[in-house]
Order: sequence, then C-alpha cells, then structure tokens
Amino acid sequence: MAAGEVLNPIRRAGVSIETCSEGVIDLESFAGRIVYSVKQEARHKQQSDISRATLRGNTSKALLGDGYPGCRAPFGFTRKTEIIGRHRHSVLEIDPETAPVVKMIFEEYTKPNTSMLSVVTLLNKKKIPSPSGGEWIRSSLHKIIVNPVYKRCYQWGVRNSGRFSERDGEDIVQRTTGEGTTKQEQILHEDHGCIPEIISKALFEKAQQQLKSRQVATRKPATSKRLSGIVKCEGCGRNYRADGRGYFRCRTDKCAVKYRVSEGDMLGVLVEVCNKELLARGKMKQREKEFNAWLKQMENDDKNSTVRASLEKRLAALEKKVKAGSARLLSIPEDLLPEATEALQELKAQKSAVSLEVSRLSRDK
Repeated sequence: MAAGEVLNPIRRAGVSIETCSEGVIDLESFAGRIVYSVKQEARHKQQSDISRATLRGNTSKALLGDGYPGCRAPFGFTRKTEIIGRHRHSVLEIDPETAPVVKMIFEEYTKPNTSMLSVVTLLNKKKIPSPSGGEWIRSSLHKIIVNPVYKRCYQWGVRNSGRFSERDGEDIVQRTTGEGTTKQEQILHEDHGCIPEIISKALFEKAQQQLKSRQVATRKPATSKRLSGIVKCEGCGRNYRADGRGYFRCRTDKCAVKYRVSEGDMLGVLVEVCNKELLARGKMKQREKEFNAWLKQMENDDKNSTVRASLEKRLAALEKKVKAGSARLLSIPEDLLPEATEALQELKAQKSAVSLEVSRLSRDK
C-alpha cells in the first residue's frame, strides 16, 4: 500500500524508475506493478525481521551484562572492542585526558556554596572543551552529573524500541504504527566489571543529594489563586490566568477580549451574588432542602458502592467456578453427566443474575 501511494504520482507524471539491479521498473502494466509491490513488501518484511532480531540480541546481551552497551563511550572514557568468536565484546577504559575533567566536575559541584552555573563558568574559564567540543552549558554538565556510569553502573534501555519492534520486559513485540513508545524499566547492573572507576561511589551519591536539595531549594513556590480555574473568558471560553499583580486576563493570542479584571473586584461581585442567592430569606428553605437531598444521595452512593463491591467479588468467584466446571465436564462419568450439567447451568444462571445486578448499580451511580 505504501509503495502504491508513492508510485502513483510518479507514474502519472510520466517518470520512469531505473534501478541498478533490475533495470527499468515496469509501472505501466498490471503484472509489473504487482511484481514490484510484492518485492517491496518482501523487503519490508526483511527489514522488520532484522529489526526484531537486532533488538532481541541487544536485550539478551544487556540482560547478561556482557560488555558495555551503546555505540559511543561516555565523557571520560574510551571504548575498546574485541571480537570474541562471532560476537563483539566492548569494555570502557579511562581516558587520561578527559577523566580528570570528570573528577574535577564532581569535586567542584559537591563543594559548599557552589552551583552548576559556577562549575560551567570555571570550565569555560579554563578553556576545557565540552563533550561536543564547544563551550560548556548547564545541560551538558547535568548529563554528566546524573549519568550512573560514573558509579560503575551498567545501564541499558533508555530507548527500548526500534522502527518495527519494541521491548516488552524481556520479550520483543511488534510496534504498532502510529502509537508512541511504551516506557520499560531499564536494565541495570551495579559495579560492572567493564566500567573502570573514575570517581568513588560516595562522591557520586553526594552529587545526587546536592542536586536534589538544590532543585528543591531553588524551585519557585506554587502560587494558589482563589479564582484559578473558575473564571472563564467570555470571548473564547478558556480559563483566565493570573498575571502575578492581582489581575486576571485571557492569555489566548487569537482572543478578541484583551482587558484585565482585578481579583478584588471579582471577589466582591462573587460575595454579593452568594449573599443574594444563598443567604436570602426567601431561598434559605430551598437551599436547606437541596442540601439535605445531596446528603441523602451521598449516603445512597456509599451504600451502593459497598453492595457493588460485594457483588463484584461474588461474580468473580462464580466465573471461576463456571470455568472450572466447564473444564472438568469432559472427564465426568456418563452416569453423573446430567447432574453435573444441571449444576453448571445453575451456576451460570446465578452468574447472570449477579452480573445484571452489578450493571444496575453501576447505572444508578
């Protein structure tokens, strides 16, 4: 189908396709188009099989912890690959040029009254190139500080899917077109032999504690506005947003309403409306009646929830008995078969009755 979508505009434009292996592709005849489409589907199947086999092999190798995974060595290491039999075996070795930089980063960051920005400034001041070869920025420094490879932890599975297949635990399944990748637990091996030590594990953990404490300390406190999520724009219908200066306004670019409203003015109008609608003498009895009806409804909902939970438990038990009885029906002697069939029918009837009652309670809720 995908081949046809691509080839139709080409054929209609009068363009011919010529390949090195097959020469000119015949797109004018029915047989030529069918043969070409079948060959493309066969190549697609081959690519899918290769993707599945590659991901399965990488997953098996990662579960065994055999060598270092990935294609590029982290900053501070070099990669050494050996061919053992028919397989490649990679280990990391300490890079004498960049490993001291990694050690300096962790030592500087864990000092009192330092920040990630101060370490970045120090590295750029000393003209030490970053992993990409340019100047240091906070994100490149953050990647090094949080990378578990520096505590000798083997990590695989940050990306656990390919174009055609994805990992589901230890299994490899086909990836559905149009769906995003599912998150899977990463494969970790602590104190792995293929990763040498640049810094101590205690220094790495100290840096993680520093990072966590500083993130909490520098995070801005969340502002709670009493009218947030309540006030709607009359122009576009979206929520008004507080601007931090005591006013609410619509922040939608295409909205025609551009004026702002004071929070104090809106609270005053809200209090006035509440007094008029809730506390007026003529409406107190009506509000009391509505409140009592609401309380009664809440009590009924609680009772229904308890009854429904009990019925669902009973339904699960009946389903289990019906399945077990159906499985044993073939092994029962012929003289007992009518009685067993009648007992099974009775269980099915009880199951249907309980199922209907559960459905009714769900609808009433």
